[in-house]
Formats: sequence, structure tokens, C-alpha cells
Amino acid sequence: MPQPNPEAIRANFRAIPHCESLEDRITPAVHVRFDYTFDTQGYFNSAERRAALDEVAAAITANIGDSLTAIAPTAGNNWQARAWNSATNAQINVDNLAVGSDELVIFISAGNLNGGALGIASGGAYASSGSQEWLNSVRTRGQAGADGGTDYSTWGGMIAFNNTANFNFAGTPGSSQYDFKSVASHEMMHIFGFGLSNPSYLRYTSTGAFTGPNVVATTGYAVQLQSGETDHFAPGTKFQGQEAVMSPSLAAGQVKHFGALEYAALRDIGWSSTPTQIVTVPVAPIVASPVVAPTAVTNFVVGGGDGGVGTVTGFGAGGQQTFFSVPFGSNFLGGVRVASGDVNGDGVADLILAAGPGGGPRVVILDGTTGQEINSFFAFDPAFRNGIYVATADFNHDGFSDIVVAAGFGGGPHVKVFSGKHPNDEMTSFFAFDPRYLGGLDLATGDVNGDGTADLVVGALGGSVATFDGTTIRAGQTPSRLISDFLAFDINFNGRISLAVGDLNGDGFAEIIVGAGAGSAPRVVAFNGRDLLKGRTSFVASFYAGDPNSHAGIRVAAADLDGDGREDIIASPMAKSDGQLRIYSSKIGFVGSPPPWLTLQNSAWATNGTYVG
Repeated sequence: MPQPNPEAIRANFRAIPHCESLEDRITPAVHVRFDYTFDTQGYFNSAERRAALDEVAAAITANIGDSLTAIAPTAGNNWQARAWNSATNAQINVDNLAVGSDELVIFISAGNLNGGALGIASGGAYASSGSQEWLNSVRTRGQAGADGGTDYSTWGGMIAFNNTANFNFAGTPGSSQYDFKSVASHEMMHIFGFGLSNPSYLRYTSTGAFTGPNVVATTGYAVQLQSGETDHFAPGTKFQGQEAVMSPSLAAGQVKHFGALEYAALRDIGWSSTPTQIVTVPVAPIVASPVVAPTAVTNFVVGGGDGGVGTVTGFGAGGQQTFFSVPFGSNFLGGVRVASGDVNGDGVADLILAAGPGGGPRVVILDGTTGQEINSFFAFDPAFRNGIYVATADFNHDGFSDIVVAAGFGGGPHVKVFSGKHPNDEMTSFFAFDPRYLGGLDLATGDVNGDGTADLVVGALGGSVATFDGTTIRAGQTPSRLISDFLAFDINFNGRISLAVGDLNGDGFAEIIVGAGAGSAPRVVAFNGRDLLKGRTSFVASFYAGDPNSHAGIRVAAADLDGDGREDIIASPMAKSDGQLRIYSSKIGFVGSPPPWLTLQNSAWATNGTYVG
């Protein structure tokens, strides 16, 4: 019987539409303080509604690195903040408002807005008196180009929302609902200087299009403005498949969010980008003694990619090297797939390593304290030499992380789980997809449904993703699917994917994070775990980890590197890439084109790529 074509057999999946719901909660350098003093009807006396505003503020400031001076009134130095409240059609005046360094204050109100507008923004006007230094501080907030119209300075402003609109504040809006965060995003862009007679914006609008150099460099063209005014892009303006936040209208059920176009416009207005720390990692020497014991806490581990020496290097949260090993010898050039978990029950995460192509289906476990090998075994027939993938989780809550193994290309969709407490004991063995499929698998574990037990996520060629309930991964039992299978990318996508699982937004339900593999742009998406359980998809993250014109692909991992209780995304390079491993912090956010919190680079990674656990 002829072997089936692995690319002709796609695993069972459910084709479901994607809608983007942004779930970040971050504390960037420049931050927004919402003041609800003028919300006299109590429309925003709701944690959900305030959280939606916080998410939008986090998104717009995610890529901003300006340093704003405080406005702190003293004896003889006074000012009055002024803005127009469209909910009452009256001006508000606030005497000697204190505004912190790197802070903008936005007053929030709600009412039945004229003309049925969903939201209306008012820029921050003011009056001040006192010393010249004080007047300069209030006027420019330390932005040298503010007086010359090449930079933007503001204390904040006011946004009024229509309290008669059928708003959706969280998740995906229904067909008759308006997405509140899309409206807030639009109005907040005005507060940050888009339109509203801001000179640093108007300097690029004299031709009926916005000609800011950052926008032109990002899109490749000047973006048309709405006819007869300069406060909005033309109706229907799109970039990278998404309608622009600053197009003038929003349809029911439609979702908009900040992306590369919006961040480029902010830079043209005068806001600076957040700098990224880049650490060059030296190419580790292949020493006679192939194991160096950990010298500090290891937060993530990088395995060498296929085609290079199979090195394993540990890193701390700040990018410092903590560990080095060559587990399969310096002559093995098949790469090392990595995972970490407490296999021996001593409270310290151990390293679970698997050989790539050419090494046989061997799993090696290194002690997390000493770096020494504590066990090894063959997960499949030793004659199989196409490489395997590993993941780990304590499915049965016995205090020992169990080991999940899947076959690489040509091995069928075969998944095995071995007991961590008794490493040679096979807990379960099953096919994740159609047994005829031979395209290889990827693995990840994490608590998708918030029940306290890690679940198992398996990915196949073409972007098919299957999720198995961790409580059903038991000896003598075939695991049950937790949710219906789905496609991570477009139905025409036919490449490999990599997987990670982590709670990115702190809601107790882990997201499923997917990276597009070799031959594709380095796109990273994270599906909201709570929504997946409800049978729908929304994105907590959707961005390119590097040059979107590259076709090297990307691999993903997740770990809480800053101790805030939310996982951060690690995007690791594949072969023929720029060799940069980028870490995206949940505090910086995953919206639009987020800046990496930390970047590690290594020349060997550019050639052969990496695996991260």
C-alpha cells in the first residue's frame, strides 16, 4: 500500500472566523490616568468598563518612550486645566490639577451625545500663571520641539462616550453591538495629537493626505485623509488587512485596534519609541567537558537548531547565561528540542531534551541543580531517526512532571506520555490526528480551562491545533479533546507551526500561542483561552516578531520572566534568520507592532535557528 502524502492529509479542524480582542494590561513608561470626576451618572462605575479603558490606554502607550515632566503647582505657580465635556455641552475647569511625570490625565464622562456620536474627544486646553520656568513646563512638558510644532505636548484631555449606544466592553461584539475599545482607541488617538488642530500633526496634511515620514516608510505611501477635513483618515482606510483606527466611522460588530500604522502616526506626531535592550550572546565554545552546572536560576533554555552542534544554553530572566551543555556530543548536528519541568520532585525545574533529525528518538533528562544526566530513554523505535518533540506537565498531580513526546516528520501523529515519577512507565499513547498523517507534530502544555491541571496542545502541518483535557491524560485512558480543533492561520497556510501555552492576560485561562514556521513571515498569534472554551476565537496577541518580509518563520515559548503572574512571549529565531531571540513582556503588551522587552542575538542562531523551553 503506498504511503499517504502528509501534505494532502490535514488533521480534523473546525474553520472558525477570527476576531481580534485585545487583552493586554500593561504599565508602560508613559501612562494614562483616567479621572471619573465628571462621570456624574456613574456610567463607568463598572470594573469591566474601566478595565476596557485601561486596556486601550495600555495599547496606545505600549510603544511610547517619551519622558514628560510633571505639572506640580506650588505657591505662585498656578494653572487651570480646561476641556469640553460633550456629554453636558459645557466646559470643565480644574484648578491646579496635579499631573505626574510621564503621565497624561484623561477625564471621562458619558451622556446622550449630539448626532448620535459614539464618542467625542476634547484636547486639553489650559491657562497658567507664575515663573517662566513654570510656564515652560506646563506648555512643553519637557518636549523641546513643542514650541516649534515638531513635537507634541499635552496634559491630557477629555473623552465623552454615548451612554445610549449598545456597547460591548469585553470579548467579541455581536452583530448589533459597537466595540467600545475601538471607539476608545479612536478618541484616545485624538488626545495623543491626531488631528484637533495639533501643529505637529497638521504639518503633514497640506496635500489632502497624511505624509508623515514614518507612516510613508511603514505603508509605502501617503495615507489619504477624509475629504474636507484633516482629523481622520479617509473612510475605509486599511493597512495589513485591518481598517485604520483613525478612519471616521465604526460599524456594528466591527473591531479596530492599534497597529503599525497607528504607531507610525504617533512617531510622526512626535512621540518616541520605547528603546529595546539588545544583548549579544557569544557563541559558546564546544568544550571537552560538555556540561556546566547552573550558576543561577534558569528561566528559559535555548537548544541549538537543526544543522548545528546540539548545544543547550540556559538564561536568566535578564538574558544572563546560567547553564551550558552539549547533551548528545559535539559531533551531533541534529539540533536539540527542549522543555523544562520538575521531573525528580526536588522543587527545581529539570531539563527534558530530545534529539532532532539524525539522533534517534532519545530523551535525556538533566538535573536542574547539577546539570548532570539523571535519566535517558528511547521514546519510540530506535530506528526512527527523524527527530522528536517534547513537552512536560504534572498531569496527575503527584509532584513529578510527566514527559510528553511526539514524533517528527514521517513518524505519524503519535503522542506518548511518560510518568515523571517512573520515567520508563508509559502513561498513555495515542494518535492526535488521522493516523495517515506523516507531517510531524509540535507540543505545548498549559492550563487552558483554568481547572488547575495542565492541558496538552498539539499542532500539525498546515496549522491544525488540537487541545486535550489534562484531566483525561491518565494511565490506560485515551485523552479527550477539550475544544474543537481549529486552524491557527488562513486555510491556505501549509507550513509548520510552533506552539506555547501561557496566561498572557492574567484571567486564569491560558492562551494558545502559535508561531508560523519556516517559509512564512514570523507571525505570532495568541488565542484567548476563555473564548476558545466558548467556541469562538479572539486574539490576545497578533504581531510579527521581526521583519514581516522575512520568510524564516518563528518559534514560540512562554514564561513569566518579570514575576507579574502573567507569561511573557519568547519568539526564537529559525534558520536563515536575523538570529535574534525576542522577548515580549506582558507589561509592554502584544498589540500592533510591540517592541521587544529584551533581545538576545547570536550568530549561530542566525544560521541554524533555535528551540526554546
